[in-house]
Amino acid sequence: MPGGPAGGIRLGATGPALPLALADGGTGATLTASNGGIFYSTATVAAILAGTATAGQMLRSGASAAPTWSTSTFPAVATGTGTLLRADGTNWVATTLTIPDTAAVSTILYASAANVISALATANSGLLVTSGTGVPSIATDIPTAVTIGTAYIHRVGGTDVAVADGGSGASTLTGILIGAGTAAFTGVALTASQSIRRNAGDTAYEGFTPGAGTVTSVTGTAPVASSGGATPAISITGAAGQVLAGSGPAFTATPTLGASGTLGSVAMGNATSGTITLQPVTGALGTVTVSLPAATDTLMGKATTDVLTNKTYDTAGAGNSLLINGVAATANTGTGSVVRATSPALVTPALGTPASGVLTNATGLPEGGLSLTDITTANASASAHGFVPKWPNNTTTFFRGDGTYAAPAAGALTRAGGNTTQASTTSTTVVDLITSTVSIASGGVPVHAMVMLRKSAGAAASTSVGFKVNTTIVTTAVVWSNAADGTDGGYARAVFQTALTDYEYSSGWFQRGANTSVLTNVSLVTAAGLPVATITSAIFTGLTGSASVTLFADEMHVYTYAVS
Repeated sequence: MPGGPAGGIRLGATGPALPLALADGGTGATLTASNGGIFYSTATVAAILAGTATAGQMLRSGASAAPTWSTSTFPAVATGTGTLLRADGTNWVATTLTIPDTAAVSTILYASAANVISALATANSGLLVTSGTGVPSIATDIPTAVTIGTAYIHRVGGTDVAVADGGSGASTLTGILIGAGTAAFTGVALTASQSIRRNAGDTAYEGFTPGAGTVTSVTGTAPVASSGGATPAISITGAAGQVLAGSGPAFTATPTLGASGTLGSVAMGNATSGTITLQPVTGALGTVTVSLPAATDTLMGKATTDVLTNKTYDTAGAGNSLLINGVAATANTGTGSVVRATSPALVTPALGTPASGVLTNATGLPEGGLSLTDITTANASASAHGFVPKWPNNTTTFFRGDGTYAAPAAGALTRAGGNTTQASTTSTTVVDLITSTVSIASGGVPVHAMVMLRKSAGAAASTSVGFKVNTTIVTTAVVWSNAADGTDGGYARAVFQTALTDYEYSSGWFQRGANTSVLTNVSLVTAAGLPVATITSAIFTGLTGSASVTLFADEMHVYTYAVS
């Protein structure tokens, strides 16, 4: 510059503004030094992050914002080989626990000592077991102390399985196995052609070879035994299905038990207990044949309780008779169930014309059996149940407790309409905020319209609310909320009478307020006046001082008062 040193900066009216901008090599800001502070840049100027008095804090980026110091602290040096950093709820500190730097594939980490993690080497086809002192290892052998449900596991080469556990209780066995309660099995070895028997002292089983001999006679009640080798000592044979019968025993398939004058019978034992005996009836019998059915079935007894299946009893058959409670059933009519109980359910019966009867609790009576004409003598009264009088066939009356139809009395307050759906706006010019469709005739009818209001935060600006009837603005939008950057809540209402010819001006008042301001009133004064025609819509208008602030409205209700 002229008059100054080469490359220098001239200060004064024509020199650059201070502080010098970043683009010009300056800071763009007036900075205050901070011991231990960090120099950084904002989007436009340089800045200094104040130093921290807490040692060990880390510098954290703030994304596109200023950096900050971490709340937690970190150790200055790494102490203890194998330790980790662990949060203690406030800061990061080194753990007492140490872990190995590496671990081989398939190894298992475990605590080999207090606060020391080590790698347990793996092994093929092994199980994770522990020693008598609880030290883990991989082994192919299960410790002998292992149990299942407190019971020991029996293994190959282990202890003998007791009889109570489903074993034999013995290590080796030969021959035929003999059990003796819960004692171990014993084996009786037999040679060729030997049988087994109790010894003479009845203390044990033994093998023996039967001797040869001839049986000439057998007496007593003991069973006949055949002995003597492969050929039986006694051989009695006959044709299949035959038995020995007669005084000179001979084989026959049709033996006769007993004789004329002598009762014959056959007794058969039951598989559980008892016997059943088959025998003929007493008295002259002659010669008869009883044929059994060719079926697997159970015979029915005369005095037994039985359920018949697939049986048909024809009362019309020769000699057949069916008695029901001593009365013979000789014929039938219709189909279905037999009526035999008290209070039977009959489906569409034809009863004819009964001579008499009581129809208590009867249902489904035909309409034709009732007289539904205008019998006023049977009308209901305060002392008798009867018929309700005929409907007057209109929509203006109701049935009163005195038995007459009358029009309901008009109420003093009637809801003419409303809107319970929340509405909102961010418009900075007046708009229709919330609307209620109504039908209120002109002529001085008192009207009360109200609505709940609130505003959002977003900017330091107030909101305003006004009121319209049909398309006529009866009060311009006036401020109701605070102008601070924050929320506010309140309400607005309009009270007026519908227009009457020559009385449509200044016909009511408009009130609004918030929880942060005093309620205020203004008159409903318009240049055009209220519409003399029927009111078809009531509208609260609104606007906001900033598009960043939202004006809300909800729960709008419109009421009319009775005029007589």
